[in-house]
Amino acid sequence: MKQLSLNEWGMHIAEAVATRSSCLRGAVGCVLMDSKGKIKATGYNSPPSGKAHCIEHPCLGANKEVYPDSCISVHAEISALMQCTDVMEVGIVIVTLAPCFRCTKALLNSGMYRLVYRGKLLPECRDLLSDIGLVQLI
Repeated sequence: MKQLSLNEWGMHIAEAVATRSSCLRGAVGCVLMDSKGKIKATGYNSPPSGKAHCIEHPCLGANKEVYPDSCISVHAEISALMQCTDVMEVGIVIVTLAPCFRCTKALLNSGMYRLVYRGKLLPECRDLLSDIGLVQLI
């Protein structure tokens, strides 16, 4: 039996966290770790606190044909950053879907030095992350 790498282990956790999502567009999970791999916070995409969950009352963004900004869900990365007591202690970010441009900018305001993700990074995100270690898991 082979021990999982920190990146693989973190992705398994992010996938489990994503199961808490109630977004009809897709479930996303995020794990923030310090430089030693200690989990600092987790987050998943869901409506703002106190708002109806999309599985109960779909928002306008539940239709994937609609402009993404009509989705009311808070992205997993933002949710995780809001749960973290000290974002400058964040070194490793693991997310089940490549972050959008807004989340990329928010993550860069933490101590992140490595981003582990699935999916495809937008070119503008790749440009912003040029000095960050990027690990794409399949």
